Amino acid sequence: MSPLLIFVSSVVLMLDQLTKWLIRTHFLFGETRPVLGGVFHLTYYQNTGMAFGLMQGYSAVIAVFSVLAIGFLIYLSRHWSAGGPHARLVQVSLGLIVGGASGNLVDRVVLSSVVDFLDFGIGEYRWPAFNVADICISTGVGMLVLFSAQKKDLP
Repeated sequence: MSPLLIFVSSVVLMLDQLTKWLIRTHFLFGETRPVLGGVFHLTYYQNTGMAFGLMQGYSAVIAVFSVLAIGFLIYLSRHWSAGGPHARLVQVSLGLIVGGASGNLVDRVVLSSVVDFLDFGIGEYRWPAFNVADICISTGVGMLVLFSAQKKDLP
C-alpha cells in the first residue's frame, strides 16, 4: 500500500469518526438543528442499511461486504501505484474510498448502524442524510470514473 493511500485513508477515517462522535455527544437521536434556513440541517440519524436506506437491517452483511471491498481496493492500489502523470491522484482517490468505507465499517461494528447527520433539502423534500465517509467514498469513486474514462493510470 502506498504511503499516500495510507495517509489519505487515515485522515478520512479520523475526520469521519470525529464528526460522528461530535454528533453523538451533542445531539439526541433524531434531533435536528437548522444550519442554513430550511436547506441544510444537522440531524442525528442511525442507518442500518446502505446508501438511500437500501438493505435496512443487514448491517452485518454490509460489514462483510465492506471488508472485502476494502481488501480488494488495497490489492488494486498495488497495481495502480505505477508511475504516470495521475498516479498520485489515483492513490488519493483510493485513499478516499478506503478511508470512507473504513469509517462506516467502524460504525457498523461498534454501533450496528452508521451515523448520518448531513441533511439537505427543501421543506419536506429531503435528500437522504449522509456523513463525511459517504462524501469521501463518492468523491473517490467519481475520481476513478474520470480517470477510467480518460484511460489514465488504470489498467
